[in-house]
Amino acid sequence: MVCLTAPRARRLILVDVSDRPLALCRERFAAAQNVEYVLSSGNDLPGVADSSVDAIWSFDVFVHVAPADQAGYLAEVARVLAPGGVAVIHHADGRNLGDLPSSSGWRAPMSRHLFATLAAQRGLEVAAQIDSWGADARYDLSAYHDAITVCRNPDSAG
Repeated sequence: MVCLTAPRARRLILVDVSDRPLALCRERFAAAQNVEYVLSSGNDLPGVADSSVDAIWSFDVFVHVAPADQAGYLAEVARVLAPGGVAVIHHADGRNLGDLPSSSGWRAPMSRHLFATLAAQRGLEVAAQIDSWGADARYDLSAYHDAITVCRNPDSAG
């Protein structure tokens, strides 16, 4: 399998809380010279410099992360995102609020409103919140009660 993102990025940083997935990625992308691997404690981005990242993509991770840890990650997102940078983060949107409640904590008790509040408190601008995209909303997260929040780091120059 070929990673389509690695050749398109000047620098690609892969983050996980476990060594094993990072080791598998190191094997898979061994030929890529632009990939960095970061072991996180669960709410941080150690070794990633301030204002050094143009874009962040996270899908199917935050839906399993506790709100306090999401707040920690959002603080780190705000720290590492360059001015004008964008973060696109998939997260839960109310599954634990009564409709199909999760069992055994497999889904985080998060809502789009709380996520936007946490992001704004950390200096990020919420540009959009969506639960579907594509032609005729082909890709739809509403069955899972999930959302995607697009955050920007305000451009300090403008």
